[in-house]
Amino acid sequence: AFVSFDVETGGDLCGIVKMSAQIFCFERGTSTPSIKTSSNDLFNEYIKPLIGAVWSQNAMSIHGISPDYEKIRDASKIEDVWSNFCSFIDDRVRPDEVVILLAYNGGSCDLKWLWKLTQAPNSTM
Repeated sequence: AFVSFDVETGGDLCGIVKMSAQIFCFERGTSTPSIKTSSNDLFNEYIKPLIGAVWSQNAMSIHGISPDYEKIRDASKIEDVWSNFCSFIDDRVRPDEVVILLAYNGGSCDLKWLWKLTQAPNSTM
């Protein structure tokens, strides 16, 4: 299986403001992916940045998400969204299955944030 994911940030001093993903599975005995289009195979959650987060004008102009955005005001904390994301994958992938993460713009953005979220010592995310 592979998971195509994307994160949107409010900039370096704001952090992740949205996580999105879709799972694609391979049928056993074939190399043809079965593309899943049900809403159960899509993950899309907004994240409320920490109090005092500084939003980048450049980031807001790219994705249109801002501190005033209703879905940001009503969003969960990053820890809760990350837990939901992990459960989203765990609930859809067999224990014996290898999962590959594919990130849009991964090398310059998404993987940096994923590392901060999961591996960075004393991360404030």
